[in-house]
Amino acid sequence: MAKGLFANRNYRLLMLGHTVNTLGVSVSLFAFFAYTLGMTHSSFAASFVSGCVVLATVVVGIPAGYYADRYPPRTLIMLSVIVGFLGVAAVVITHIGFQGAPLAVLVGAALMSGTASALFSPAEKVLVKHVVSAEHMGKAMAINQARYSFGTVCGPIIGASLHVFAMVSTFLFNCLTYLCAFVVFSRIKISETATGSTQENAHSYWETFRVIRSSPIIFAVVWFAPLLNFSMSATLNSAYLFLSSQQSGTTLLGTFQSFYGIVGLVGAMISTYVISRLQGGVVLYTTVGLFAVSMSMLVVHNSVGHYFFYLGVFSFSLPLFNAVLSGYFLAYTPAHFIGKASSIMTVTAMGFMPLGVWTSGLVVQEYGFGAVHLLVTFVFVPAALAFLAIPQVRSLGREETWAST
Repeated sequence: MAKGLFANRNYRLLMLGHTVNTLGVSVSLFAFFAYTLGMTHSSFAASFVSGCVVLATVVVGIPAGYYADRYPPRTLIMLSVIVGFLGVAAVVITHIGFQGAPLAVLVGAALMSGTASALFSPAEKVLVKHVVSAEHMGKAMAINQARYSFGTVCGPIIGASLHVFAMVSTFLFNCLTYLCAFVVFSRIKISETATGSTQENAHSYWETFRVIRSSPIIFAVVWFAPLLNFSMSATLNSAYLFLSSQQSGTTLLGTFQSFYGIVGLVGAMISTYVISRLQGGVVLYTTVGLFAVSMSMLVVHNSVGHYFFYLGVFSFSLPLFNAVLSGYFLAYTPAHFIGKASSIMTVTAMGFMPLGVWTSGLVVQEYGFGAVHLLVTFVFVPAALAFLAIPQVRSLGREETWAST
């Protein structure tokens, strides 16, 4: 099955370009946090700049989905690379010119980075829908999770090494990855007719919402994903702040992010094997249960070792959860609704992430790390129980049945 995917030239190029792009974005996410913290010595400022990446992704997500269904997706993908490049290039230029990028420039660059992600996501899903057949969608999404995890593994290692050498070099590296990704994406050959992205084929968001509402599973994700991502972002930001406050904090933070990515990569690799062999409902029940345990245990255990262990469990489980829901979403949703439906899912999934980051930064500053994890437990555990109580989640079958479920 995987051989069939890799035999497709456009899929290989899309995967390669996305892997390079993800590596650069992973480095820049580390850079936005570590650079801002180093320049301002403010946990809130570092959290705010990091949160601006997600904020822009959410705000731009709705129009980006509309454009993905209306215009050629490859054009939007390449535009996203240009926007991201310009943002990080501004940090490099101002750092060199003023011996340090001002906070306003960092915020602007973070917003442009988030805008690039918002443009890229729905356009990529439109291409994947037409490049990959429905029965292979779960496998393709599992492979996507593996390549994403590869980027998150290598990104922090590279970011931490470059940050120690020179803080601005992390952003310079990201500029190079954007340039490489642009070259790779420019080689994808697919016609506008093949993708169905035309102005006449652009349906309204209301019609798209009705498609989402027709599936109890996808509709449940609309409310569950924001609570999951709020909890995840708050927990991870708390871990970043805690680890940064330790001796050799930058190195420890880079080590943790690499460990988090490595465990996620292992989970993603396993998901490529099991995704076609297990019932989707079994995977969802298991992973959501592990999420709840990992987050709640940090209320009473929040040392360096506990952050590594419990968030390692979370990272291992997340690719399996995402592979099932992403694969089901692309298999079930009609092609001409993918762009806007993807944006709705992205906006609802990521909308609470900046709130989670900012809330975590404020709560840590005022009440300490334990208070963050107590808040997360009260938010996530009831949401997890409600999600798992949905009958269609429990009965979701194997990937070959998702298009008709």
